[in-house]
Amino acid sequence: MEIMSPASKNLHAYLVNRMMAYVYREFKHRDRIAADELSFSFSNISDATVRKYMQVCSDLEVQILTCS
Repeated sequence: MEIMSPASKNLHAYLVNRMMAYVYREFKHRDRIAADELSFSFSNISDATVRKYMQVCSDLEVQILTCS
């Protein structure tokens, strides 16, 4: 197992990937997720990054729903 140093690029990528997995799972069960909830749950990630990746998830959900 790799031990990542604080504030490294690899740690940030790991945290963002973890948040994205959480967001995708939550989108399966709910229609909406509050950015404040994610900011609280993933406090190591900035609010701007949380909103950026939530936009990516919501765009993907819209594409999936229109194809179905």
